[in-house]
Amino acid sequence: MQVQSAGLFSDPFISDDLAFVSQSLREELGEHVEGIDNLRPIDTTTASPIKPCIEGSPIALLPPEILINIFVHYSMLHPLQQRSIACKRLLSVCRQWREIAQDHSQLWTSIYLGNSIDLSLALSKQQPLHVTVSYFSRQIIERLLRTIPRAKTLTLSDLDFYRVREQEATVATSAPLLETLELLSSGTLRPSQVLIDFFSQILYGSAAPRLRQLTVVNVDFKWNNKFSHVSLSNLCVKADCDRKRPSILRDVLGALRSMPVLESLEVHYCLPGNISLALPDDSKVALPHLRSISLASEQFTCANLLSYLD
Repeated sequence: MQVQSAGLFSDPFISDDLAFVSQSLREELGEHVEGIDNLRPIDTTTASPIKPCIEGSPIALLPPEILINIFVHYSMLHPLQQRSIACKRLLSVCRQWREIAQDHSQLWTSIYLGNSIDLSLALSKQQPLHVTVSYFSRQIIERLLRTIPRAKTLTLSDLDFYRVREQEATVATSAPLLETLELLSSGTLRPSQVLIDFFSQILYGSAAPRLRQLTVVNVDFKWNNKFSHVSLSNLCVKADCDRKRPSILRDVLGALRSMPVLESLEVHYCLPGNISLALPDDSKVALPHLRSISLASEQFTCANLLSYLD
C-alpha cells in the first residue's frame, strides 16, 4: 500500500510528522495484511463469539473511517473471484473489525457467482452490485437471476463452458440498474442459443434502460430494429473473421440510429459482408457525440458504412 500526502501542508515540521506517520502506517498495514491472509474463512452463522481488539494495539486506535479504507484496499488486492472470501476473513479478526465491515455495505458489492452469495447480498443491503460469472450451472443461473435486478455491472466470461440445458434456463426480464454488460467468449465453441435467449430482453428489449456500455465478443450478435438503447455511449462488438454475418446494412444503420449519445464504436467482423446496395440519402445516421470509431472488415465494407455516418 502506498500512502501519499495531498500536499496540503507547507510547514516542514508537519510534513516530517506526516511522513513518519505514513511510514508507520505502511509497516503496520503490511503486517496485518499478511496476518489476515493467513486466516481461514469462517461461517458467520455458526462461528463462536468474536474476541475484542487488544487494547493499545496501534491499528485498534484508528478511527472507523480509516479502517474501512484499509478494508477496501485489502479486498482490491485480491482477484474478483476471491474478493468476497477475503472480506469474510475480516469478520474473524475481532469484534470491532466485524462490526465495521458488516456496516459498510459497499465492501460487499463485488460478487463472483462461483461463490456463495447469501452473505454478500445481505451485507451489501440495497447497493448496486458488480457481478462476474465465468462458468454456468443450474446453481449459477439461480444466483444470476437473484443478482440481475441489482446489478450495475455484469461480466460473463469464458462462455464456452456453458452447459445448461434449455429447460433449466429462465429468461431474465429486468435489469433496471445495469450500466455495463460484457458477454465474452474465447470463440473455440459457439455459446448456446439458450444463453443468447437468456439476455434477449436486455439486448433487444427494454429490460436495461440505463445501459451505457456494451461489449460482445464472439457471441452471436444480430443488428436489427429491436436493438435500441438511447443511453448507450460505448459499443464494442467483435467476432472471429470467419464468422457468418447475416445482417444487412439497413439493420446496422437502424441500430446505430437508436443510439443518439454514442461516443465510442468498435465493430470487428460483425458488419454485413456485402453492403454494395445503395440506400436513400435519408438513411444517413447522425452521431454528433461520436469521438472514437474502429472498424475491422473488408475495406469496401468499412468505407461504405462510413459513408452513411454523419
